Amino acid sequence: MKQSDYWMPTARLSYTQWLRSANGLRFSLDGTMRRYTAEGRYAKAVADFDWLADLTAMNYGTENRAWLSLRSVVGFAIGADYGAHKAYFAPDVHAGGQARIRLSSTTGLFVEPTMAYELSDRFKGKNWGRVTPRVLVGIDYVLNREKHTSELNETPEQKNVVDVSGGAGFYSGNFGKVSGTNKLTYNVRAGYGRWLNGVHGVYGSVSETFLKRDTEHTNHITTIAADYMMNIRNAITGEQNDDRLFQLTGLAGVQMGISSGEGRKTKVVPGVNVALQAGWRLSRHFEIYAEPSAVVHGKGIEDSNSPAHGELKFSIGTKFHF
Repeated sequence: MKQSDYWMPTARLSYTQWLRSANGLRFSLDGTMRRYTAEGRYAKAVADFDWLADLTAMNYGTENRAWLSLRSVVGFAIGADYGAHKAYFAPDVHAGGQARIRLSSTTGLFVEPTMAYELSDRFKGKNWGRVTPRVLVGIDYVLNREKHTSELNETPEQKNVVDVSGGAGFYSGNFGKVSGTNKLTYNVRAGYGRWLNGVHGVYGSVSETFLKRDTEHTNHITTIAADYMMNIRNAITGEQNDDRLFQLTGLAGVQMGISSGEGRKTKVVPGVNVALQAGWRLSRHFEIYAEPSAVVHGKGIEDSNSPAHGELKFSIGTKFHF
C-alpha cells in the first residue's frame, strides 16, 4: 500500500431502497481504473449488492434531525477485472461504514470507507492483492415522495411503449484483433415496454450487433433481453411527469446472446445489461432519446478463456407511447 501505482480512482452510482426505519438494500455500479504501468492498465467493473443499517436511527429514531448519521455497510459484488492482457471473473465480499452529513432535508454528503476481500483468480497463489481498502466521498439525494405517492401508484395514460434505435460502440472480443475504425461495432434494436405504474415497468427487446473479427469478416451477436424499466424522473420528483419535455429512464436485466458468423460455430450465452435513456418528449405519443448502455456476455461467447466479454454502446432512438 506504500506504492502509489496501486491506488486507483473509483466511481460509483447507487440506488438505495429503505425497507424499514433503519435498514435498507443498495444496488450500485462501480468502475475502477489504474494508470498505465509496465504491466498495462488495470480496470474493474462490478455490480454491488449491500445491506445498510442506520445506526443513528436505531438509537435516536427516524425523526432525528442531527447533522451526522452513522451507518454500517456489508455486501458482495460480482463483475470482471482486466489487467496484464487477461480478464477474470472478479467477485468480492466487503464491509465498512458510512458517515453522512445532513446538508438539507433531501441532500447529504457522505464518506464511506470499506474493506473488500477479492475472490478473483488473478490473485490465486499470491499473498497480496486480495484484501483491498477503499474510501469513497459522495453526495446522496433522498427521493422524498410523501406528498405524491398516490399519483405514482396509478398507471400512466400511455402505458405501452415501442421503440427502435441504432448506434455504435466497442466490443472487447474484437478490440485487440482489428485496427482502426474496424474496432467499432454497430447495433440496432427494437423493443416493447409496459408501465405497471408511474415508476416501474417491464421491457423486452431484440437487438443485433455487427462486429469485425478481422479485416474481411463481419460477425453478429443477436440478443433477446428481458429488462426492468424505471422512470427515474418520476421517482425523483414524486409525481407523474409524462407530459414534460425531458424524460429519464433506466433499464437493467438479463439476456441471451447468440454469436454467429462465417466460419464460426453458433453459440448461445447468457448475459446482463444496463442502460440509461435521456429522452425528449416531442408530443404525447412521440419521444426521441440518447442511450449509453453496457452489456456483459458470459463465458463461451468467444473462443477464449476469458470469463466474460463486454460491449459499450451509444444509441439514438425513438419511442411511440400509446
